[in-house]
Amino acid sequence: MPKSFFGLNRQISLVGLISGLALLLLSACGDATPTTAPSSTTQSASAPTTASGPSSATTVSSSQEAVTLEFWTMPNTGQAAKDLQATLADFYKQNPNIKVNVTEVSWGDAFGKIQTALQSGVGPDITQLGTTWVATFGSTGGLRPFSDAEVQAVGGEKAFSPAAWNTTHLAGTKDIVAMPWFVETRALLYRKDVLAKAGLDGATAFKDWDTFAASLKKMKDSEGDLVKAPFAITGKNDNNVTHNLMPWVWAAGGNILNEDNTKAAINSDTALRGVQTYVSFFTSDLTYKPAIEKNVNDLEALFRAGDIGSMISGPWMIVRSKRSKTEDANGYAGTITAQNLGTAMLPAGPNGVHPFVGGSDLAILKSSKHPEAAVKLVQYLASKKGQLDYQKLVGNLPANVEAQSDPLYADPLYKAYLDSLKTGYSYPVVPAWGAIEQDLKKTFSTMWDDVVAGKGNDAIKKRLDEAANQLNLDIANAR
Repeated sequence: MPKSFFGLNRQISLVGLISGLALLLLSACGDATPTTAPSSTTQSASAPTTASGPSSATTVSSSQEAVTLEFWTMPNTGQAAKDLQATLADFYKQNPNIKVNVTEVSWGDAFGKIQTALQSGVGPDITQLGTTWVATFGSTGGLRPFSDAEVQAVGGEKAFSPAAWNTTHLAGTKDIVAMPWFVETRALLYRKDVLAKAGLDGATAFKDWDTFAASLKKMKDSEGDLVKAPFAITGKNDNNVTHNLMPWVWAAGGNILNEDNTKAAINSDTALRGVQTYVSFFTSDLTYKPAIEKNVNDLEALFRAGDIGSMISGPWMIVRSKRSKTEDANGYAGTITAQNLGTAMLPAGPNGVHPFVGGSDLAILKSSKHPEAAVKLVQYLASKKGQLDYQKLVGNLPANVEAQSDPLYADPLYKAYLDSLKTGYSYPVVPAWGAIEQDLKKTFSTMWDDVVAGKGNDAIKKRLDEAANQLNLDIANAR
């Protein structure tokens, strides 16, 4: 990770917290999570009356007092509460005195509800946190830190992908206030038949920026009636606008903040080069132009329908390629796209390949009345089995490194995503992050207006300079 992802150990100010509430909340994991469900659904389950299977670190004696844990989760699947309960079967066998009530909270409501719970002391025992939220909520002091022994019980830092582990604590501190649950990153998805018609091999066609641009040109020249365009990207109407641009900034050697997180660096020459490179695919007519007004869900629908030759998205697209419409509203098994699906890492820039790594962590509130039981549940969900069982339903990737080596991910389509986790970056976990992310999104969204209007590179530089000034104010306000 860049050094700039470490530093700043300061209490969040009221201004920082309020500005964090204004985030576009889907940015924690991106828009492209599986189909959402109603905003508030509760599923409860009692443990079996008898325990079975080998004992583990999470085992509780059946003679202990019965405990009911309240768990808030977001719509990670179309039936999030039910699917989470399904993954707890072994946990209930190991801990027959623990019951878990799972309440599904929409992404649009979750930030405000968690904030209120932390302020009032009335809320769940455990909550899911988008990885970009840990900085804001961790700074309030309302999350219960995990002890060294509790962390080591799940394998410690080495048990998780580095980018995921970096989201578990405020930069510059050692208190672990969240545990990695699952991760998602970005890679290229492409149609093998479209590449073949252009005389291209997916193993080499996207290796670096120059090769990528040349390959898109060949695809455009040869695609015929196979697709409408070789590639597509979204613009200001996508809540992932920051996630979409930052991999190109990082690949160019740029960053959001400087090395000690005290000053904005988003307007550096290297950051500018990364943004300009990404934008150039649109201005060079190598993309599907109408997609610039759409979001990633729209773009995925175009790809599934066979309208575009390649796009950038997450590993859920692999799962959906194996599911029918009756199994998943976004399933596309049997389509020409699914039959020709290929994946590749993002093209390398001068500084290598550094995709965005997001996902979700689990946190325990200090107000929890049952912290010991809550720790046991989080430890179970952080384990190899807990993460594998859950991701079979969700379609993202486990944050647990051992789980990533499971035969479940032996499909060659996953290789680009697993490799991306090794080099990917997460955002700096600093008190000002809520405001910073909000202002970055505003900047990049407005920048796309300039790009579509043909204003050129000078306009991009101006937007980045304005963003740097605002980010510096955000940092000052959070002190």
